[in-house]
Amino acid sequence: MGYYHNFISHLCDVGIEIISHKPLVVAYRQSYKTAKLGGRSFENGAGYQYLPRAMKEACLGKGYNYDIKGCQLEILRHELIRKGISPKNLKRLETSYISEKLEISEDKVKNFRFSAIFSVGSVNRAPKSSTRKYLNKELGQAEAERVLKRWKKLMKPLKEDLNQLVDHYLTTGTRNRYGLCVKNAVGQSFNCTYKKAGKEKKRQPQQMRRKLLSHMLQGLESYAVYEFVANHHGISALEHDGFICLWKLNVSKDWTHKYLRLVLKN
Repeated sequence: MGYYHNFISHLCDVGIEIISHKPLVVAYRQSYKTAKLGGRSFENGAGYQYLPRAMKEACLGKGYNYDIKGCQLEILRHELIRKGISPKNLKRLETSYISEKLEISEDKVKNFRFSAIFSVGSVNRAPKSSTRKYLNKELGQAEAERVLKRWKKLMKPLKEDLNQLVDHYLTTGTRNRYGLCVKNAVGQSFNCTYKKAGKEKKRQPQQMRRKLLSHMLQGLESYAVYEFVANHHGISALEHDGFICLWKLNVSKDWTHKYLRLVLKN
């Protein structure tokens, strides 16, 4: 019920335009803010972007929801190849591989995949880590410990590949009075300096490397979305790895990205 309450409250705050009374269809204008890391666009307030998938499908009165298929994984694959690093170890992030090797159901795989990418292949077995808490709840503490030990061993080759990629990104940075800054595909800079700034808690080098990888991959993801939106009419809402279009696209003709595939969600 919380999602319904927050969404309706948001519509009351920003104002709506009534499209029809029977059935009741309304429209509202979204506004977005850009994340400091990566360049993704987040809708201001508790709007459509924050709804669960089933609610998004139910609330979409007009338009088509498009999504970039396997966006982060495909971008990572392309980046590894572009930097001369073999992508063979990315098979360790495939659904069937994770499910078979860890002996877990496929519905639990997504959590492993994204935690592996955005931790640069590191596996945190600490009780307070989000993955450990999730597994403790889903599998029990003993089984969670077994799975994480196995996962850490399987991630070792991929961890080396991802660290090579991060090392390359660091070489592309430029130094200014704030330190070493690396720009991503949308032109947003990330400060890679490990110095303490004021009273802010100092970040550890490994934490900065994780954030840099996220910054670069999400920048490429955002660039693919923004480039399409800037060159096409009829886009009514933004998603992190997709958008809502007022009319149905001819994907093979309209979407011309070199390696990312666009699919219709609903």
